[in-house]
Amino acid sequence: MKKKRLLVVGIFLVILIGIGIFFFSSGKFNSPSTITTKDIDSSVNTDDGDSKIEWSNYENREIILSKSIKITDEGVYNLSGTIDDGLIIVDTTGNVKLNLSGVSITNSSGPAIYIKNAS
Repeated sequence: MKKKRLLVVGIFLVILIGIGIFFFSSGKFNSPSTITTKDIDSSVNTDDGDSKIEWSNYENREIILSKSIKITDEGVYNLSGTIDDGLIIVDTTGNVKLNLSGVSITNSSGPAIYIKNAS
């Protein structure tokens, strides 16, 4: 009886390992996460039409990325550069607009851009 259980458990483990190898070799799990500006459709209008935002009233900031950043102030952020294995966190109660120009971000453990809180 014990040998039969061990055989069943062994077969089950072989099947699980086979499934795991299939998923990893098929590219279903891609790491690290990467976003580049060529992946973004700049023609998308995110204004909902009810409340147009006058972005010209907000402070413009130019930031060249080289490491992870956290945005805590409202405004317009013109971003360029590269973050290797990091992210951009947005955490503010105000309006934030991110303009990405030639940006490359990789993050092996999560999202490249994380909007924790923003309008």
